[in-house]
Amino acid sequence: MVAAIMAATLQAGRHVADSLSSYERNIRLNLAVESAVYDVIFELLEQGERSRWIRENGRGQTLLIDNQTVEVISSNVHGLIDVNTADERLLQMLSANLRSVDHVNALTIQAKKNRSRYSSYSDLSASLNIPLAVFSCIYPYITLFSGRTAPSAVLMSEQLEKMIGSIENEKHSAMEGNTISVTGEVFRINVTARTVQPRTNYLSAEVMITGRRDFPYLIRSWNWIETCQIGQ
Repeated sequence: MVAAIMAATLQAGRHVADSLSSYERNIRLNLAVESAVYDVIFELLEQGERSRWIRENGRGQTLLIDNQTVEVISSNVHGLIDVNTADERLLQMLSANLRSVDHVNALTIQAKKNRSRYSSYSDLSASLNIPLAVFSCIYPYITLFSGRTAPSAVLMSEQLEKMIGSIENEKHSAMEGNTISVTGEVFRINVTARTVQPRTNYLSAEVMITGRRDFPYLIRSWNWIETCQIGQ
């Protein structure tokens, strides 16, 4: 009887230890993911237009942080559709190309009624009553922080261009011309942990490089986004 109790106790102890170990691994992995965001920020601050995150806008790169492998994509939000300021036609085109995603037309409908700017994605999803599974499929194409009526043709991803067509932009800005600027720009930094079992979410931060010495950057958003699982 005593032996059975001891065996049960040992088994329970192993289970707790395994759970704790799994918890600790997850914490370490999340810390590595968060650290990757700051690595990108600091490189943008230090190297400016020479940074690889400028040269390789929107292209994935692998970083090794604290023996954890993460995938990082940094892109200028000028290549996205700003829900606050975009031409309604672009929202309609986006909706048309996300037909399999329920409620996406709420973007177009709400754009007509909206008289105030959304300051966060939680406000946006709550206002549109969009489930997380749906929002995760819309998120890669929209932003709240570009202030543009249309995405930059130079910075727009191929996938978004296929959805809304080519964009004829106004005269090139500093970001789009021969001189690339970092100051005043907002960058979306997506970081995904590379694990044996695919992660179902990723960290997405949007950061403005202010150019100020006392306050060199401003985090505009910091969200864990579910991976889109809805076929499009």
